[in-house]
Amino acid sequence: MRYGLGFWLHESTDTAILVGYDAGASFKSTHDPHTATTHTVLSNISPGAWPIARALTP
Repeated sequence: MRYGLGFWLHESTDTAILVGYDAGASFKSTHDPHTATTHTVLSNISPGAWPIARALTP
């Protein structure tokens, strides 16, 4: 993946990804401009967002 302007950018598409993690919380938000689809997963436990975010990402 590439990184720019605070966003992770998918290595081969225009998809923008935001990821955050802190003690007791995690999130991942992905936006695909071609399909105008955004997935956001928030969790109130540190590793909680990752399994669901992986299931939503093709």
